[in-house]
Amino acid sequence: MVKRRTGPEVTPHSIIVMEKNRVDEEFMDAIRTVVEKAVQTALATYLPPKEDVLLSRKATAERLHCHVSTLWRYEKNSYLVPLRRGGAVFYRSSDIERIERGEMRA
Repeated sequence: MVKRRTGPEVTPHSIIVMEKNRVDEEFMDAIRTVVEKAVQTALATYLPPKEDVLLSRKATAERLHCHVSTLWRYEKNSYLVPLRRGGAVFYRSSDIERIERGEMRA
């Protein structure tokens, strides 16, 4: 009598392994679906940050209707963060807008 070879032997262990692999694939597919939906939602609602414009001390004082010494006090109290380029001092437009809205704390 000749034994026919039809494939790997099916044992209880091999059945458990096959079932585990099937469950793992289903789980991974579910995770992929959730992640894809989350990424799509995030991309749909993403607004790129507004680019800050830098204003000089003089321009900032004029915009805020104050003296340049007031800007120094705002710096000291951390209302404004100065950016120094060479010998010049600049301020971010977002910081100035925050002060204009009355939100003095950084």
